[in-house]
Amino acid sequence: MEIANANGFRIKFKGKRLTQVHADVWQGIMHLARSTPEGSRIRFGARAFLRLIGRHDGKSQRDQLHSWIMDLVATNVEVVSTTQKRIYFGSIVPEGARDESSPQDAGRSLRGRGQPQPVQALRSGLCDDRLGAAAEAPR
Repeated sequence: MEIANANGFRIKFKGKRLTQVHADVWQGIMHLARSTPEGSRIRFGARAFLRLIGRHDGKSQRDQLHSWIMDLVATNVEVVSTTQKRIYFGSIVPEGARDESSPQDAGRSLRGRGQPQPVQALRSGLCDDRLGAAAEAPR
């Protein structure tokens, strides 16, 4: 489904309809990842993360956090440069893991693949024109 078309870019989205809480989770993840190199793994405790995004940290919310992250992993965003004829696509959150060995605060661990911001990827030439797909970023 196309959700935006402006300034030479078309943005398409495929996946579950996301809510404000998904945006809060994504912004929290980006906040934690901002000081790490691209591709680095970020780890966080569910309770602390929920407090970071202004939510309660009870058991049901910790379980719900897992569901919200799964929703973000199951998405596909495609950014099309209509002027450069390039396409970037990927998931909002590439992958995640849940460590349930710590009963007090079932930890969550996310690892990114070093995905660049879509518009920056298009402008920098990271996209492969022959395939119309994003080239693998260096690790």
